[in-house]
Amino acid sequence: MTRMVRYDPFQNLRKSFFSISPFGEEFDDYLGEVDLGLRVNVSDDETKVTVEADLPGINPDDVDLDVLTDSVTIHAKREETEEEKNRNYIRRERRYGSYARTINLPSQVVPTSAEATFTDGTLMLTIDKVVTQAPTKVKVKVNRSEK
Repeated sequence: MTRMVRYDPFQNLRKSFFSISPFGEEFDDYLGEVDLGLRVNVSDDETKVTVEADLPGINPDDVDLDVLTDSVTIHAKREETEEEKNRNYIRRERRYGSYARTINLPSQVVPTSAEATFTDGTLMLTIDKVVTQAPTKVKVKVNRSEK
């Protein structure tokens, strides 16, 4: 049976550019195949913007959110336990350390309205949109002025 792998035209370039991996030798074979980024879904409707982020293995107390009117920054950290530091690993792909990602929002939001929940490694953040009034049309009567 043949294994199909998605073609990445830049994989060889990345491998040669990052020939000395900061993640250890065992990581070199997986360069381009393992994504260490923070995965998010962003959606909006008429009244709110919702951001969902996958944070597996992260303690909710180790998550920090910064909400601005046009963006959200998610900071999270995952500490390595002393027991894991002293193990003799054959392969090591799980990431420890800090995550940070800034997401530009599709609409202006009210930062003070942000509410976050954390369930089963998924962060759900909802933020109310800025309410904008539609332009109103006003008839103005023009009076003649007397000289």
